[in-house]
Amino acid sequence: MHQTKHLSSKHIFDIVNVIIVLITIQSTQSMEELTVGLHLVKHVP
Repeated sequence: MHQTKHLSSKHIFDIVNVIIVLITIQSTQSMEELTVGLHLVKHVP
């Protein structure tokens, strides 16, 4: 029983890790878009 509980909590931890990675990727993409947008604004006279 104890081992099953440990396994499930590990599984939950893995899921949380995946969610954090996905959020980080989303944030990185947003930052890149923001940077590209700023560069475009700078290039416009």
